Amino acid sequence: MAKIGVVMPVYNGEKTICASLMSLIEQTFTPWLCIIVNDGSTDGTIDEIKRINDNRFYIIHLEKNRGRGYARKIALSKIKELNIPYMCILDADDFYYPDKLAWQYEYMESNKKISLAASSLGYTDADLNLSGVQELFSTEKELRYDRYEEFVSVSHNGAIIRVSDTGDVTFDETVLLGEDQDFLIRFLHGKSYVYIPRISYLYRREESFSRKKYLDSLSFTELTMSKLPVSGKHFLKLKTTNFFKKIIINILFFFKREQLYLRRLGRKPNDDELEYHRSFVTGHIINQGKSGL
Repeated sequence: MAKIGVVMPVYNGEKTICASLMSLIEQTFTPWLCIIVNDGSTDGTIDEIKRINDNRFYIIHLEKNRGRGYARKIALSKIKELNIPYMCILDADDFYYPDKLAWQYEYMESNKKISLAASSLGYTDADLNLSGVQELFSTEKELRYDRYEEFVSVSHNGAIIRVSDTGDVTFDETVLLGEDQDFLIRFLHGKSYVYIPRISYLYRREESFSRKKYLDSLSFTELTMSKLPVSGKHFLKLKTTNFFKKIIINILFFFKREQLYLRRLGRKPNDDELEYHRSFVTGHIINQGKSGL
């Protein structure tokens, strides 16, 4: 019986999905079920998915592109239907380190009052080298908020979620960008969650980053907060901060220096992290993914 449901929405991911799936297949923790939602892909994604020879994959095909919010919503519904206790996210162009599911599952089983355990993210460049680390705190930090203004954002992708604690909260299909944070801010209200400074998830940040996507994400963040009972002062502060962020990013893109912004959003990896990344990911999962499942 599956203990973790891994949600993978994919739209036109034929070039990267095999490597992502291989990072899941190679997990040291085996009782998982991956729900792949093919979100109306028009490339060869379906052909790549058909090559999977593993009964731990449950595949849903959508006739047209509905967006990640909708894809994640129906995947979460399936996880609840199958009574799977935990949920994780794996996008079709990202990767897990091999012990990701194992240590997160053990942590949640040992800490029953925690609704979510988030980890650090590793950022990869175009050549899949480890270029940075998203680290919110240098030591383990337990968090909680009862007022939406106090929400501390953590990575959705690097997290494990206790499904029973989600209640009626699900993903909003109308939120086209930032649907993960929209979900988390509603789900975690009044609950305890934890951040653990340990890389478990690798994100192709430089390939995914664009000015339009970034600016749209700021707008959707404002939309999310506008629906919540926050003070006018807090909402005004958010809009003012986003206004200056938009100015800065537009200037950087105009001068083709957007990498300056990316570099400040994380720390440099240390020698142990670089060595681990080189020895496993670039030497094993990436090569395996290139050769197929």
